[in-house]
Amino acid sequence: MITLAGRLAPVKDHRLFLAAARLVLAARPRAVFLVVGDGEERPSLEREARTSGLADAVRFTGWRDDLDRVYADSDLVVLTSRNEGTPVSLIEASAAGRPIVATAVGGVGDVVRDGGSGLLAAGRDPAEIAALILRLLDDPARAAAMGEEGRRFVLERFTSARLVRDVGELYGRLLEEGGAG
Repeated sequence: MITLAGRLAPVKDHRLFLAAARLVLAARPRAVFLVVGDGEERPSLEREARTSGLADAVRFTGWRDDLDRVYADSDLVVLTSRNEGTPVSLIEASAAGRPIVATAVGGVGDVVRDGGSGLLAAGRDPAEIAALILRLLDDPARAAAMGEEGRRFVLERFTSARLVRDVGELYGRLLEEGGAG
């Protein structure tokens, strides 16, 4: 199961995900693609999945409050965004020990270490995304190792304790700078 979780909006480029899914299905006809989330693009994405022959392979779930279970059932997690800040869905997927395939945009590289915790696509080519997905599906041991590396990485960097510490340090610096002026 290949999962993409996030708001169904143009910036998330689910159409790229669907195009890659078609290519993956040619090699892995039993693959299942899960689209978790909702948004303005949902009706047109569901229509595209139906008309392009993906209706049996792609499942649109809407919003879920049990993403921990969704990630636990996933083989890997994909993000095909055109732009990202800090992608929370990838932090959550990594915390669940899932390897990532994502477009190398915005803050994705701050969460996913290319070749370490996942694989990053340099461009927006569905064939590249599909090849990266297949590379992980074809090498479960490597995918599991990437998932473990991702878990360690995000649990070190994206904890509430670290956030509180960083904010405290920032406030301390700002007070020092303000007091000096």
